[in-house]
Amino acid sequence: MEGLGFSPGDFIWVIRETNDSAEAQQLWEDEHPQAAGGAGPNVPTVDDAIPQVDPQWNPNEETSLACLRDYCAYLIRAIKSAVPRTNNIAKAMSLEQEKHESPSHWLERIREALQKHGGMDPEGPAFDTLLKEAQMAQTLPLDFAVHNIQPGDWVLVKEWKEAPLVAKWCGPFQVLLTTETAVKTAEHGWTHHTQVKVFEAPEIWTSQLEEKDGKPQLTLRRSGLEQ
Repeated sequence: MEGLGFSPGDFIWVIRETNDSAEAQQLWEDEHPQAAGGAGPNVPTVDDAIPQVDPQWNPNEETSLACLRDYCAYLIRAIKSAVPRTNNIAKAMSLEQEKHESPSHWLERIREALQKHGGMDPEGPAFDTLLKEAQMAQTLPLDFAVHNIQPGDWVLVKEWKEAPLVAKWCGPFQVLLTTETAVKTAEHGWTHHTQVKVFEAPEIWTSQLEEKDGKPQLTLRRSGLEQ
């Protein structure tokens, strides 16, 4: 650090400024799992290991050098835990209820996935909205159809966009297969019927040059009907 023009004290504030006391305690316990119940004879306390002020460690002294090395380990852990992870709400929304999974366990698994992959505040309104959407969308299918969509139909699919979190209808996509509660498209795979809506089939025009009465004639067709 000295070779880079920084003193050890320049780095001391980093962990305390980016982590509160509870997080600092967790960093210390992660580095010393065997001492989670309290510092042992050869384990420094959290305040000694992650000081709030410059401890004036001297890298030329063996004891101070050992403290600096330990602090570097804490610093690396703190930086890794502080780096924001890319939200992946789609991963949480793609979960499926297992055959013998209880509704309460299923709901809790969705909640954990939204927190882990979506990085969302579990107390926020957007979290509750997505939780309900995911629970409805991926619950085990019923024994009867709850939609009228058929293979060959065109549908719009609801997608969730981040920052700000809003639902957006994308498509149209053509339905390839259906079950009692879901439809399958080439672009989105299986999607619950609550996440799609029927879209009027787009007009498809084709042209063909033909000869009629000895003269070339351009024929236009729309969805198979000659115009």
